[in-house]
Amino acid sequence: MKSVNLTCFLMQEVTANTTDSGRQLSFTLFLLKIIEGMGIAVNQIHIGSIIHKELKSQRRSAAWLADQIPCDRTNIYRILKKKTLDIDLLWLISKILKTNFLKYYYDHFSDVEK
Repeated sequence: MKSVNLTCFLMQEVTANTTDSGRQLSFTLFLLKIIEGMGIAVNQIHIGSIIHKELKSQRRSAAWLADQIPCDRTNIYRILKKKTLDIDLLWLISKILKTNFLKYYYDHFSDVEK
């Protein structure tokens, strides 16, 4: 199989599919399309847990994050339990916490390409 520059491909595809809400792909579904074609598993990435760890490291609460989004605090608890998130929500949380949560997917694919 040809080596694919996944970083550029991911960013182009995500950008292209997040501009039109009617055609929007969730980041998870997009990754699954790539994974199917390459035979790669990313089931060890649990983005909710990663976000929870970052919240704790910044000494922030679920209530604080809910105020920033804004949404109900119970929605934050649901997010932290989720294995995958929509790209728009993941991007918003990344901006709020000043942490690039997309890097966890990129890092995983970089390891696979080596």
